[in-house]
Amino acid sequence: MPDMTEKALIIIPTYNEKENIRKMIEMVLAQDPRIDMLIVDDNSPDKTGDIVDAISKENPRVNLMRRPGKMGLGTAMASSGIRAGQISSHWSGSYFALVSKNSRLGTISTTGSASSP
Repeated sequence: MPDMTEKALIIIPTYNEKENIRKMIEMVLAQDPRIDMLIVDDNSPDKTGDIVDAISKENPRVNLMRRPGKMGLGTAMASSGIRAGQISSHWSGSYFALVSKNSRLGTISTTGSASSP
C-alpha cells in the first residue's frame, strides 16, 4: 500500500486540448492515488477549461486554473506554482511535475523521477 502522506502534483498547461484532456487526466490519475492535477488553461476557444471544470466538480484530485488568454508556457509555469500553494497545503514536501504539450507521458514515480514509454 502506498504511503498516502506523500503526494504528487502534476501541472499541465493547456490550450485547445478538448480532444485530449479527458484521456490525459484519466491516464495521469491512474498512475497512483497520491497524484493530484492542476490544469492551467489559457482560455481555450475550444472550451478545454469547461471540460476540466466539469471533471473537477466530480473529482477532487483535479484542479483548474483559468487564465484570461493565451499567455504561454513560461507564465503558466510561474503562476501554477503560486496557485498550487494557494489551493492546498497538503502538497508541502511533495513532488511536482510540469507536463507540457511536447512532453512524453510515461510512468510517473513518486520517488521524484519519471520514465518515458
